[in-house]
Amino acid sequence: MKGSNHKALIPVFIAGTGILLLSFFFQSCSDQKKGDADLYSETLSFQTAPETDTLTASSVESSSSGSGGIYYGIYSPAEVSGIFGRKHITYDPDILSPVENPNIFSTRTQIALNLGVYGADLSYIQMFGSGDAAKYLDVILKLTGQLGIPGDYISGLVKRMDDNISNSDSLMQISIEAFNHINKFLLEENEEDLAYLILAGAWIEAMYITAHDLLNDNDPDVIKKIIEQKFSLNYLLSSMKNYYNDTNVAYVYRRLYVLKKYLNKTEIEFREQKIKIDKENKEIRATPENIRFSPETLNKIREIILELRNQILNK
Repeated sequence: MKGSNHKALIPVFIAGTGILLLSFFFQSCSDQKKGDADLYSETLSFQTAPETDTLTASSVESSSSGSGGIYYGIYSPAEVSGIFGRKHITYDPDILSPVENPNIFSTRTQIALNLGVYGADLSYIQMFGSGDAAKYLDVILKLTGQLGIPGDYISGLVKRMDDNISNSDSLMQISIEAFNHINKFLLEENEEDLAYLILAGAWIEAMYITAHDLLNDNDPDVIKKIIEQKFSLNYLLSSMKNYYNDTNVAYVYRRLYVLKKYLNKTEIEFREQKIKIDKENKEIRATPENIRFSPETLNKIREIILELRNQILNK
């Protein structure tokens, strides 16, 4: 939203919207108690704490490893491996956005969304140590240039990326710094709408990568990963709503809101109802015991994610 105070966006990325999360979370719990049991024909039970994923070189590593908690904040494009997680997702380069695509994006909305998509793809590539990182870095640089971000704004980071192209840990950390620089530039230019579109694109791509594995194997841990994102989606939507009068943000918001309606048809039951919300690390500290959903709802969630992703890629 042009002309707004860009400083107002900074706490969204740093401190989060804890109060809004609490209202979303406890409203969800209340809705579950009133829900019709016939809506849930499948139940995943976790008698022991589910495995958690460690995000190498990620700034959210401390909140995502070893606690059994659910991260509800917004990952940057370089950190979205926290959604799909290496332990439960296989590497498939064919599902990534093709590197030839940047030339077909003509609007700033498309460019920003796809900058998030390619950032998420790079995170996926780096997690598995693939040799495709250089090609995706080139695409990201082209897209930043199309958004009007000066090359010298991240030139030092680009040099470091080239020097560390074979070191996935270092490359991930540098990628995080690069996207922080991009975000800072957009805030300074009062282009918060583009900053949110980048985040939305990365979130959608991470969900697409996760949901893709369900085509061949309904792994309970993958299903859990997807359904848990109802909390991070609430966070993203509550943040985007502040800029809803921007038509670009509103367009994406409305489509994500449809996805939210279906995610809200799922239920997460926490063990012993011992729930703590860590607002500093943006984490719900509670162990899921049962996750309930209908196969029809899960299929619809997957369809909407695929539709969103295809819209972004102009497919």
